[in-house]
Amino acid sequence: MSFEELYDSCFRNVSLIKVSKKDKEPDAPSSLLVTLNHVMATSTNVVFFLTAQNRGAELALKLDHLVKKRNEKCDKDKPQSSPARIRRFFGMKRKKSKKDGGLCNEEVTSVILVDTDYQADGETAGTIPFAQPGWYIYAPQAATTKSRLLRALGFEFPPSLIVVDTLSKSVVTTQGRRYLAEDIDGNNFPWWPPHSNDLLKGTLVKRGGEKLEYSSLTETARGFLFGAQWCPPARLWIKQLIPVYESLRSNGKSIELVFCSSDRTQDAFDQFLEQMPWPAFSYDTAKTLALTRLWNVSGIPALLLVDDKGTILSRHGRSSLLSDPLGQLFPWGFQSMYELNELTMCRLRDEPSLILFTEGSPEDMQFSLSILDSVARRLYEERLQIEEKRAEEREKRKEDRENSENGNSLSKSSSSDECSSIDSSEMTIPPQADPLQILYTAEDPICDHILEKILGLGDAPLPLLCIVDGLAGQFCICDEPDVSEQVVGQFVEEYRRGKLKWIPLPGAREQTSKNGTSTILQHTLVSESPSQNSLSDETKTESN
Repeated sequence: MSFEELYDSCFRNVSLIKVSKKDKEPDAPSSLLVTLNHVMATSTNVVFFLTAQNRGAELALKLDHLVKKRNEKCDKDKPQSSPARIRRFFGMKRKKSKKDGGLCNEEVTSVILVDTDYQADGETAGTIPFAQPGWYIYAPQAATTKSRLLRALGFEFPPSLIVVDTLSKSVVTTQGRRYLAEDIDGNNFPWWPPHSNDLLKGTLVKRGGEKLEYSSLTETARGFLFGAQWCPPARLWIKQLIPVYESLRSNGKSIELVFCSSDRTQDAFDQFLEQMPWPAFSYDTAKTLALTRLWNVSGIPALLLVDDKGTILSRHGRSSLLSDPLGQLFPWGFQSMYELNELTMCRLRDEPSLILFTEGSPEDMQFSLSILDSVARRLYEERLQIEEKRAEEREKRKEDRENSENGNSLSKSSSSDECSSIDSSEMTIPPQADPLQILYTAEDPICDHILEKILGLGDAPLPLLCIVDGLAGQFCICDEPDVSEQVVGQFVEEYRRGKLKWIPLPGAREQTSKNGTSTILQHTLVSESPSQNSLSDETKTESN
């Protein structure tokens, strides 16, 4: 799901509290309640500042400096548009200035503070000590709304800065914190990432000195492996992936891996490359950095699987390959069901997960597959339809951009008109707002660990059906004692209708005081997450 596609149905009327400017406006009210749509309509860009337990005080000062710099440069009578924005999002109307008799962008760049700690949605919610005058704070509201918002923004770890372009309602970058560290005045703000067509070209090198052009690759699936010789997990990944890579290639699977180096020297790169049977982009730290920003890779090692057009197939490339060395599930897109084990547990941080816990015997596994099959197939087909629609929309936008650059006239999209009178309360929440992946347990010890240590249900009778939302730090349990196909279907329908009772994950308060709820599962289950191991020096910015 994307912020853009859920905006009207889920986020348009989200409540925000504007921080008072009492130092400059003594008569200003102590707080002002507005909607997200108001902020989007009166801004060119919005920076979502995602924090937890008030982390990010130093980051707030840097961001405030950037915002003031940017807004000082704003010419209220100058159209808030540019050739680059037009080329990217042709057909969308720009906001009007006072000169045009319309809205004035008094704040070209606005900041919205969101406390990602779900325990904070109480009496102290809406009070973040480092909030600057003129900024907005996410007001307490339904937990499902916050979960949808964080997921649509692509949030991973607090504190982080996520930039949204209000014209297109699209996420520009989730890596604002990294960009701000090197562009304190925001000279390149809002930090549009380079286009994949510009980066996915150039010379590849192989061990022994052989060279080829990226454009000469014919494989339909490509894996971009981010790592460095100085990173121990990256060295381990290489050893694990080599036999799988060779097995897949010998079985005729159309896949190629490409190494993207974060090594610190050419010599280190050359030495590491000699261990790999696949090619690498020529040593170029700037190119690697650009690729990490293109795909929002926040740490190494990481292996992204993409198709030959650059569309991401999976962010869990290593897990996909190691669990399927013969390529039976090639090209490893989304599956209708997953067995919960060491290789698939990383998926628990992606989206809400329905998990059926059993003793894990072969008979139990057969039982799980039989009662989950109907719902799993329905959700899978629904997802395929959504992806097909997204692909059609991407093609339409591509055609619009090409026609725009050629000077052809096209009709404007009404969705971008800030004067639109859409009432989100009358809109149906689309299924992609509340995704759900299906998992069942077998004999992997990690299943018992999750049940006992994470959910605190070690004494619960099995089979047990539950839904875990790792991003929200909450879960819910099916109360029906006898799990059946009908019970599973009803449980999913109640989830979709927002009728379930959510329970905080045990120990959530203690863990969020250190890491934020979004990292509960990541720190306890996903120890091999790329974002949790061997972060490059470039990504290790301050974490107040």
